[in-house]
Amino acid sequence: MPPRSATALLASAALIATFVIASPTEPAAAATSPFTDISDSAFKADIEWLYAEGVTTGCQATLYCPKDNVTREQMASFLARMFDLPSTASDFFTDDESSIHEANINRLAAAGITTGCTATTYCPKAYVTRAQMASFLARAADLIIGAGRNYFYDDNGTTHEANIDRSAAAGIASGCGTWRYCPAGTVTREQMAAFLHRVIAPVPSPPYPAPPPPTPAPTAMPTPAPNCAASYPTHCIPPPPPDLDCPDIPWTNFTVIYNVPDPDPHGFDGNQNGIGCES
Repeated sequence: MPPRSATALLASAALIATFVIASPTEPAAAATSPFTDISDSAFKADIEWLYAEGVTTGCQATLYCPKDNVTREQMASFLARMFDLPSTASDFFTDDESSIHEANINRLAAAGITTGCTATTYCPKAYVTRAQMASFLARAADLIIGAGRNYFYDDNGTTHEANIDRSAAAGIASGCGTWRYCPAGTVTREQMAAFLHRVIAPVPSPPYPAPPPPTPAPTAMPTPAPNCAASYPTHCIPPPPPDLDCPDIPWTNFTVIYNVPDPDPHGFDGNQNGIGCES
């Protein structure tokens, strides 16, 4: 599904061999915007490009709010504008009725870019994780090359690993450190601008395959707070009974540790990747 502007081949021959999509054209000169809060952002040029392409109007008339985390509903509008997604009469989710982004959420679902956080809900106010961002972009840009290359060691076993690899192969995702992608990290508005700009102006892909993750140094076993399960160090979640499920608690994407007695007693971390109630 093509981004907003005229067709352009992606930069390098290797990338062209990977995939070719219709893409926005780079502005002829440096873009200007009304934003007064991006002068010290490392992603200023990406934000200016996003504004020039009409993908964003900012969080206020003169502000972009570059450090704010992107919510799933905001991301739907970024992608709907970027890829010029067609409108749809279908209403896919039950929890976005009051959202100003509902039409764009439905466009995203109709295009097959999202299936929601459950079969009937989208979780519009939840923050977008870096892992989810890779999957949204891989589907939107029809990325097909790179799965299994294992660019990063900290996404091993996650449901988004193949799409993280595809995004890295396309020069969209370069990671958060050496051999690391930080899949559970949230995406800020300035980072979102960079992700989207790289769809048409890719950066060099990181090397692969990643080595095995380093063996962590032994740490003292944490002492749980009274009536808090030790396996969930960032939140006080009581141990069973009763047995809780993710909808029973207000948190998502939290740390789950296993070097404690009775690890993950509620089974919040189904794929045992250290992230509980992953959205």
